[in-house]
Amino acid sequence: NPSDEAAFLRVVNYPRRGVGETTKERLVRWAEEEGTGLLEAAGKASRIPGIRARAGAALEGFATFVAKYRGRARELSVGALLEELVDELDLLAYLRDEGQEGEDRAENVKELIAGALDFDAQLAEDWAGEAAGRLTELDLFLQHVALVTDVDRHDPDSDAVTLMTLHNAKGLEFPVVFISGMEDGLFPLARAYDEPEQLEEERRLFYVGLTRAEDRVVLTHARERRRAGDYTVGTLSSFVDAVPDELVESDWTPAVERAGRVSSGRVGRRPRPGEPETDGYEAEAAPDLDMELNQDLPRFSPGERVVHSTFGTGRVVDVSGRGGDVKVTVNFETVGRKKLLARYADLRPEVDA
Repeated sequence: NPSDEAAFLRVVNYPRRGVGETTKERLVRWAEEEGTGLLEAAGKASRIPGIRARAGAALEGFATFVAKYRGRARELSVGALLEELVDELDLLAYLRDEGQEGEDRAENVKELIAGALDFDAQLAEDWAGEAAGRLTELDLFLQHVALVTDVDRHDPDSDAVTLMTLHNAKGLEFPVVFISGMEDGLFPLARAYDEPEQLEEERRLFYVGLTRAEDRVVLTHARERRRAGDYTVGTLSSFVDAVPDELVESDWTPAVERAGRVSSGRVGRRPRPGEPETDGYEAEAAPDLDMELNQDLPRFSPGERVVHSTFGTGRVVDVSGRGGDVKVTVNFETVGRKKLLARYADLRPEVDA
């Protein structure tokens, strides 16, 4: 929306492109005097008094960038559009430079791309009715995610697993509830220990999750988890200590049992006063991962012929990165060279007819 000035000011310098607060103020003042929008004014920034040449070039570059992707939105599916946008901005690398919180945001971006790739435009068009003919797939996607949530579509009588956040679970009940990721540093988040109010809010969320279950709650946690490209050893969440022992039945996956380091008690929790230090597994003795089960490993090699749902056929030129950040550079016959995130690109090996 070229008239959304709040959105413009939020993103014009993100990722950073040399547009400071003083530049923004001068841009806003000039746009008000000229009776024009900020995006249009940005396209003329080199003419605005008081804006330095470098900042003016950055503003004009941003306006050109927005215009480019407005055009691309009419040509590409929303999933392909987001992949291209995130790749050109190098947004994932920019976010990861922000530290652990940036890592979490990068994962959110990946989930957004995954959701866009799964987006069913035809269903959205049916939902939009007569207005659909005037909308791009991006318009339909934005309307859909803004107005429809998974909870809105929840059918309490369906024979299916329902995935939702603990916030969205409030007010609902299920015969069986699974709460995953019950590890210190994940639930509760590590930073919550420095903020008592946040820690108590997460404890309340845990209580919400427990009380959603009519019959049974299953709490899961990992001995070793891959986050942001690194493997970390997990310790059972301190929240679980509040659950009486007589209500808890512990079990382990076959992989943990094969490791041969499991004893009685709750796996991974810190021993209580009077308990032996060996109760549960020793966190530093996590088993090696079976790497052949790692779905994040690259699936393509240079020279291989592949097919993309939007870009058509092409040949892999390069594979770089590791884990979930593997990027595949493909020379497509119709659109030239593209660098794509392998996990979202939906590339398939070309099969000879």
